[in-house]
Amino acid sequence: MRGMLSADLQYAPSDSSFMVVADAHIDSLFYEGGRVGELMFNTVYLPLSDKEHQVDMHLFRDRNEVAAINAYYKMGKTDYLDGNMNITALPLEMVNPFIPDKMAKLTGALQGELAITGTTSAPAVNGYVRMDSSAVYVTAVGSSFRFDKQDIKIKNNLISFDKYNIYASGTNPFVVDGTIDIHNLSRMTANLKLTAHDMQLLNVKRNKESMVYGKLLVNLNSTVKGPLNALIMRGDLQLLGGTNVTYVMQESPLTAQDRLADLVTFTDFSDTLLTRRHRPEAPLPIGGLDMLMTIHIDPAVQANVDLSPDQSNHINLEGGGDLSFQYTPQGDMFLNGRYTLTGGTIKYSIPVIPLKEFNVQEGSYVQWTGNPMDPTLNLTATERVRTSVTLTGQSSPRLVNFDVGIELTQQLENLGLQFTLTAPEDMAMQEELTSKGPEERAKLAVSMLVTGMYLGGGGGSGKVNMNMGDALTSFLQSEINNIAGSALKSVDISFGMETYDDNGDAGGGTRTDYSFRFAKRFYNDRIRVVLGGRISTGENINNGQAQPFIDNVSVEYRLDSSGSRYVKLFHDKNYESLLEGEITETGAGIVLRKKMMHLRELFNFKKTKVKPVKEETEKE
Repeated sequence: MRGMLSADLQYAPSDSSFMVVADAHIDSLFYEGGRVGELMFNTVYLPLSDKEHQVDMHLFRDRNEVAAINAYYKMGKTDYLDGNMNITALPLEMVNPFIPDKMAKLTGALQGELAITGTTSAPAVNGYVRMDSSAVYVTAVGSSFRFDKQDIKIKNNLISFDKYNIYASGTNPFVVDGTIDIHNLSRMTANLKLTAHDMQLLNVKRNKESMVYGKLLVNLNSTVKGPLNALIMRGDLQLLGGTNVTYVMQESPLTAQDRLADLVTFTDFSDTLLTRRHRPEAPLPIGGLDMLMTIHIDPAVQANVDLSPDQSNHINLEGGGDLSFQYTPQGDMFLNGRYTLTGGTIKYSIPVIPLKEFNVQEGSYVQWTGNPMDPTLNLTATERVRTSVTLTGQSSPRLVNFDVGIELTQQLENLGLQFTLTAPEDMAMQEELTSKGPEERAKLAVSMLVTGMYLGGGGGSGKVNMNMGDALTSFLQSEINNIAGSALKSVDISFGMETYDDNGDAGGGTRTDYSFRFAKRFYNDRIRVVLGGRISTGENINNGQAQPFIDNVSVEYRLDSSGSRYVKLFHDKNYESLLEGEITETGAGIVLRKKMMHLRELFNFKKTKVKPVKEETEKE
């Protein structure tokens, strides 16, 4: 703290009484580097009699009067007090230097009038306070919350919130309703109801300060009761389907592990992130707050994680579930429940292996059994690789679709990571993979991610089918996707190349497919459009006929906010082989996602309402 303090005290006697005038001036007060302002205090004390006293005080900030207090005090068997406080325009920015770690920033001004009357042991407070153009900016989320201009009335020591609104980004507010009892200043009590309906809690673009960005839509129904130093909070929180929120990871959880030393070494990105975003490792106790909340996540909620500063490495998840969150008066946090995934992607680059995008398999989940920072993972993500393979006993190669990917199991602090390789559409190839051990399959998976080829041996001689053309194709495909990902960060776009024999042997004509895929969400993520196409080159391509540039189209529309019902239209054209040729599929469908105990529940389309919190009946 720094500033220049000066004071002046004047004593003015008279025949029957006296008067004391005190002035104090603090020139440019600073606290922790933040400016509080130029402060001036003017106080006049006037004794009316031996037992009666009067005090007048005025507070100035930057030469402007912001508050005035006048009080009358009478001594006797029961001391009596009669005072008034008039707050004209107290700048809330004065508080900012005292907020630790610049967690929040206040703007606007506080206005109000307060009257304090009665005995000193049990004074009565009446009046109102008002937030004038006031808001609080929360640094961690990079978003501002605006306070309503509605008067907060105080009557007989009860602070009343009559459906008081706090606004975030949208028009639907966070509503506070109830009272705070200040009869006993050492033990003030609250009886509040906190609600929100389809509230856009967050709508923030990525920036350097915020740890979270995107859109966050919620429903809330909760109560807060008890003394302010021992509050009890109970309620329900629902994350709605329009939610698409991204967390900026400070440190990648995929760190170097001895068990992976023979395959590949992972690294983190903590050294490239801004050091100014350090946060306390341990949770800070919030007074004696006792919180128990049920959390429902709609299946259409999209949760993302940026693993690197340039967003090239990221996780995109879609799914829902039911959780229970508990915060104890001792500052401990507990989380229980399961978050089940309906889809998503993991894009991660590691040494040797170029940047790859893995598709999360539906049914993968993250489960908490207490510790919020150490969940149990059961997550499988794969990438489809199509390559030529010659099996033992076969003279000619054939195309095989492989699913190569990773499995994350066990708890986060003791993460189990396994590379996987399967051929679900080729029985013979799958039998060969099954005959190999898990370690050998993992090494084959890593080699396929690096080269785009199956290096498990083939042909009667058992030699590895190495093709430099295929290796070059895999490298070019990776580089094209890296460039596209850097240039078009707002959309999902990828390119691919596949080269193979039309006739199934080395002497036949070759065919090369150059494919692309473009995906974009619209209308608060309720509409998803996917466009795909392919340009082919080779000796037997359409016999001179023109090729369509776009041959795969799908449109997906979410019918409700929870993400349980979808309508999908699609048109797909794929080339399988010279014999099968092109296969075209066109159609429409309805997707229903629902948890149920009986089959009849599938056809119950009534909206599930969040159960209101049961409030205790109060005797007035």
